[in-house]
Amino acid sequence: MRAFGIFFLIIGIISVIVGLFVIIPLVWGIPLTLLGIVMTSVGGKAKRRRKRAKIEIRIRKIELKRKRRKLEPHKADLKIDKLRIKQAKYKE
Repeated sequence: MRAFGIFFLIIGIISVIVGLFVIIPLVWGIPLTLLGIVMTSVGGKAKRRRKRAKIEIRIRKIELKRKRRKLEPHKADLKIDKLRIKQAKYKE
């Protein structure tokens, strides 16, 4: 979705620039540009959501290992803290 957004954004910007000289491309260039901006934004949010979900799965696996005594508690806590910090980067 993000790739299509960038594609529409580029086409829209080119159409607006051409539309400054010829009025017809300006009419469909502005909606294309707006569509590109929206699609790029939505695509970025979806990507961040997937990354956060993957990190959450890794945290749950570490907690399960700690619970089953396969991983020492202090090492598990350190790994979980690192992953929580990484997960905070992908907040919306």
